[in-house]
Amino acid sequence: MRRDCVSHRCGFMDCYGLNRDEVVIQIRTGKDVTGVRLICEDPYVAGCSGQAPWEGKPVRMQMERELEYIYIWRVRLRLEFKRVQYYFELWEGEEKVYFLEDGFYTEERMRMPGRMHQYFRFPWLNELDICRHPAWVEDTVWYQIMPDRFCRGDQGEKRIKVSDWNDRENMSGGDFYGGDLRGIADKLDYIRQLGISGIYFTPIFDAGSNHKYDTRDYKRIDPDFGNEADMKALIQKAHGMGIRVMLDAVFNHCGIEFFAWKDVLDKGKESPYFDWFFVNKTLKKDDFSKTNDGRYYSFAFEPYMPKFNTNNPAVMEYFIDTCKYWVEEWGIDGIRFDVGNEISHAFIKRLRSELKELNPDLFLLGEIWHDAKEWMLGDEYDSVMNYPFVESINDFWVDNGTDGGWEMDAKGLMYRLNYCYTMYKEQTNRVLFNFLDSHDIGRAYSRCGNLDILLQQLVLLLSMPGSPCLYYGTEIAMSGSDGCYNRKTMPWDEIERGCHDEIIEEVKKLIALRKAHSHMKSGEILWKHDRAKERLVHYTKYDEGSGYALEVYLNAMAEDDRDEVPVEVSGAVLYSRNYENGCLRRNGILICSREVMMVNGRAYEIIKLLGHGKGGYSYLAARGEKQFVLKQIHHEPCDYYQFGNKMEAEKRDYERLKRTGIRMPEMIDFDEESERIVKEYIKGPTIYELVRQDEMEDKFLVQVKEMCRKVYEAGLNIDYFPTNFVVQEGEIHYVDYECNDYMEEWNFENWGVKYWSKTEEFQKYAQEHGEK
Repeated sequence: MRRDCVSHRCGFMDCYGLNRDEVVIQIRTGKDVTGVRLICEDPYVAGCSGQAPWEGKPVRMQMERELEYIYIWRVRLRLEFKRVQYYFELWEGEEKVYFLEDGFYTEERMRMPGRMHQYFRFPWLNELDICRHPAWVEDTVWYQIMPDRFCRGDQGEKRIKVSDWNDRENMSGGDFYGGDLRGIADKLDYIRQLGISGIYFTPIFDAGSNHKYDTRDYKRIDPDFGNEADMKALIQKAHGMGIRVMLDAVFNHCGIEFFAWKDVLDKGKESPYFDWFFVNKTLKKDDFSKTNDGRYYSFAFEPYMPKFNTNNPAVMEYFIDTCKYWVEEWGIDGIRFDVGNEISHAFIKRLRSELKELNPDLFLLGEIWHDAKEWMLGDEYDSVMNYPFVESINDFWVDNGTDGGWEMDAKGLMYRLNYCYTMYKEQTNRVLFNFLDSHDIGRAYSRCGNLDILLQQLVLLLSMPGSPCLYYGTEIAMSGSDGCYNRKTMPWDEIERGCHDEIIEEVKKLIALRKAHSHMKSGEILWKHDRAKERLVHYTKYDEGSGYALEVYLNAMAEDDRDEVPVEVSGAVLYSRNYENGCLRRNGILICSREVMMVNGRAYEIIKLLGHGKGGYSYLAARGEKQFVLKQIHHEPCDYYQFGNKMEAEKRDYERLKRTGIRMPEMIDFDEESERIVKEYIKGPTIYELVRQDEMEDKFLVQVKEMCRKVYEAGLNIDYFPTNFVVQEGEIHYVDYECNDYMEEWNFENWGVKYWSKTEEFQKYAQEHGEK
């Protein structure tokens, strides 16, 4: 076993409170590990003495996510007494080791008399320590707007020189186009009809640039955008349409016209605002060279953006008061924090505490391009912008195989996306801010250069956990590389002439699909891979409590691969593009439904009915690429057998037979409420089928007699009917769990053997069941 791949810490993302009753525990292992059990119990079940004997109860862990070299196993525990002590039992085939806080244990070391063990312990599930976010964000589809480039509503005179709105080929970084708040208000109905339920504005406050990230007055709307009355009216109108509003807060730095910075330039160390910034040398007012000489700290060495000292209580107070005004007076719903990783943790914690008192449902989003665990522990941001998500999509559709680089198949895409969802807690994953493009990166359409591929990427965006965002114009496949051309003006003349109706309608359908099916936002996802179709992206989305799943196919085959992939559909087609007559063409999309059964909150796809016995119906079921047998208990009358509690009997019989050592499938899950059992699928023909086909071999009789010897010694009989025995790799397995106290008249020699060849009894049974 690769022990160097095994890792777990009791805390952070490995063990945490999910809600007031449940904790999530997960462990990382290498791919050589074939099974993990969590051994857990209340730490004081045997008393509070450190010498008191303590034994935990085993709970099977599920392999939740697969990375390139790692498996992540996970379980959710409901804690009766708010605390739990635990360790892990790891299997690689027949090898078993235990993993505790102080390392690995063998069976002998684990059972050493009098030894104290360093177990993992989650001490108490404190409700205030649980990472929470506003629930509405999970259902929100965002739309990012750069006000200067979206729509001009006020045709009056502006302070700045305005460029031609329709000239999108001769742009420069300093151009202004005159977009404003009234223009946005005029287009709210267009935004609503797309299916959008949240708008994220880039900065709207008074600044010298068109992007407004160089703020000079945090208390004043930029006059070229409008005024405070316009902002209030816009927010009120948006709220009336069910659209939330999020503002961009630039608290890491300001513009050189900000009053405090101007005072520092004038007075130096004598300024009361000197400590609001990081000034290290004497300043010269006319020095606009890069700041990598260290004279003062600024954003990315930009001289026009001096950096705030957010460790300073006065700076904290100033911006907290500013945010409170936005929340109380304007009724905003969220704040996005620009350069959110450079603001002090102390400031964010204090700001969150005070703002959440005003509005617990306020959404706080950090702009962080890298792993943001430090900010996502529940006392700072609610979410971060999910740049690794964008990079995953880019790697698969854009950078794949370019310039002699590596090639990524569908499994590689799964690894990358799974990584995105292993960085944070489950509840945070539900509100991760996912997007394809923004004002900071090139347009999605320009990167992929194909309308069908853009729609495939939108399917992925809208069918993953998180809170998805469209950058204005993505819905019309607007082009533009990095720099000013990813900030083109919205072509309202073309939209009104219907030039972009086709893609707008497709985007509307996909957003409507996300709203209609909660599966689309669910974190329950299983990936499926076909080695012969390595760039066929195929995954299934489940939703707890639902009787169906969503099956998603994206044909991303390369040009030198075949054009079509056959796809069998068992349910309703909910969305398709480039799909016809059962074939999905290159760059095609197919989303369809599929019947599932839930077992303890985990969905299993139903493939076919295997059999109908006196105790229940057995189905061949699947999760991802792995198949199982799912048994649904029924209560149909049986005139030759009396049942008590069937579920209790199944569990009792399984445990009794397990002790005998006969070959039988392992019980995977047991759901008492829905009366469903999941067990290992033993693939192969039944003895009944072999007898019918004249393929029965004497060695199987030898094997069943050895099985009989073991169960007889335990004082048991099993159901010897040949449909209950499956042959796999030359060995028979008893695939039913039914057993009874031994009675000679019902043993194999006196009853079962009558059906293991083409006897009169066998032929009669076959005839009654329509078989020859």
